[in-house]
Amino acid sequence: MSLEENGHASLLRDLLKLGRTFSYRRYRIDIAGFFTAWVAVGAFIAFYNWMSTW
Repeated sequence: MSLEENGHASLLRDLLKLGRTFSYRRYRIDIAGFFTAWVAVGAFIAFYNWMSTW
């Protein structure tokens, strides 16, 4: 099995052909990183909002 089949495919590189090639298994690392980044951004916003109320 290639790395792409194990979740290491790149969403940005394959953007134009996602309609044909998308599967969670192929892009799971990119998807997990995307949601992890949004959780981190939300945590920073919540923290700074909490700090501003002091």
